[in-house]
Amino acid sequence: MNKTVCKLVVCALAAATVASPAAAQAAPEEPTDIESVQAVATDTQQAIAPAAGEAAEDALSTESTEGPTQVEVLAEDGEDLPVAGDDEPTGSGDDSDEDVAGPDYTGWVDEDGVPCTVADAAGWVDEGVPARSKFFYDAGTNAWYWTEADGSVSRNHDAFVPLDNSVAGTAWKTATDEWRSANGKWVRLGADGAMVKGVSTIGDDQWYFDEVTGAMQYGFRLVTDGDGARWVFYDYITGKMARGEKVIDGSHGDESGWMYFDPETGGATYGWFELPDGDDGTKWVYYDEVTGRMRYGSIMVDSKPYFLDPVTGARQGRDAMVSRLLATCASQNGITDGYRYQNAAIDAGSTFNYMGPCTAYVWWCFNEAGLKYQFMDGAATTYPHDVRDWYTARGAFREKGSYTPQPGDIWITDNPGGRPFAGASATHAGIVDHVSSDGVYIYCWEHVNGYVHLVTERYDHGTLVGYACPFYNS
Repeated sequence: MNKTVCKLVVCALAAATVASPAAAQAAPEEPTDIESVQAVATDTQQAIAPAAGEAAEDALSTESTEGPTQVEVLAEDGEDLPVAGDDEPTGSGDDSDEDVAGPDYTGWVDEDGVPCTVADAAGWVDEGVPARSKFFYDAGTNAWYWTEADGSVSRNHDAFVPLDNSVAGTAWKTATDEWRSANGKWVRLGADGAMVKGVSTIGDDQWYFDEVTGAMQYGFRLVTDGDGARWVFYDYITGKMARGEKVIDGSHGDESGWMYFDPETGGATYGWFELPDGDDGTKWVYYDEVTGRMRYGSIMVDSKPYFLDPVTGARQGRDAMVSRLLATCASQNGITDGYRYQNAAIDAGSTFNYMGPCTAYVWWCFNEAGLKYQFMDGAATTYPHDVRDWYTARGAFREKGSYTPQPGDIWITDNPGGRPFAGASATHAGIVDHVSSDGVYIYCWEHVNGYVHLVTERYDHGTLVGYACPFYNS
């Protein structure tokens, strides 16, 4: 080495020395002069510069008769230099790459490619090859991780990645967006880089990732925990768990409709529920007991008929329902074709009434107005005695003279000569439109005398027997 004087201890190679065992077996005789020392040093480690001889000669110690001869070679500043052994590395002396992961190494590496712990890791290598755009599993943490195209380990963010490593690496990096969409999945990498599995909560929002694949989940999921069993919904775009009102659009095969999810647990709501109506008030809506979708129109709940607004789902009161019914009745004013009503009732399960279409008209008006279950809980009939008997059995028939009729009630008469069979309880029906202020006149929509029209009847009509009173959400 240039201008460097080494300290070399040359021992009698025949004796036990600092040389390797192999060197000791083939050791030459003990050198007696500086030339011999230099020759041995050169053959042994090829480390002494040509100029070292002069310094070594000055520093040569007196030969010992009790041990091996020693020759000291010093650096220019007089400091001792390390004794070189066969097990020490050779080369320039630059040891910056001594700890870099070798070709067989699999595990964490830092920014310099040196093996490290997960806490200090900047990347991962598989048998010496840096992982890029692929998954890897660390048995030490029992978790899966994902490396980006630059080899960095993804941390603390969501990533769209291939379904598995069969489409990872270069194939994934260079793929088209369409191909990625068909072969990828969203995953979440935690602060430590580990792939999140199960429930993940950030702030007020919650997501769910598959327990095995780590893929973000979408759509409906049955959850069972300390809050009980419940259906929750994860948005098909964001993956967020739904809370509050949510419309399901049906684009993924689900039944479409509005639903309401508990603001705390995310569980779907069923049955009656009070919501803001958007006008500083509230409205009562009904979510189906099976599907959880908001219901509309005429429905049966606990054996009672209700009517829900066809647009907002708000439960309607008597006035709104009767208004719909009477508007439908009036729309038929002047119609002479009674078969249209009878045929519709027959299609719904009734039979033809040869005595006339009066009751078929009444049934048709309720159904056409969307009030199917307000008329005999949805039953179809063309016979007036069916109407009287049905409402009487349920305590909803009022006898003549004991009751002032209300709009929407069903006017019932009985003419023994017009009964379809002996013992029938009624022969005609109509729908009450309104009552005169003095209560004397009852105005009813009827199909009578061959056509539909508003008939003026008296409260004491000879064949009048009373009024059937449909349930109008009262």
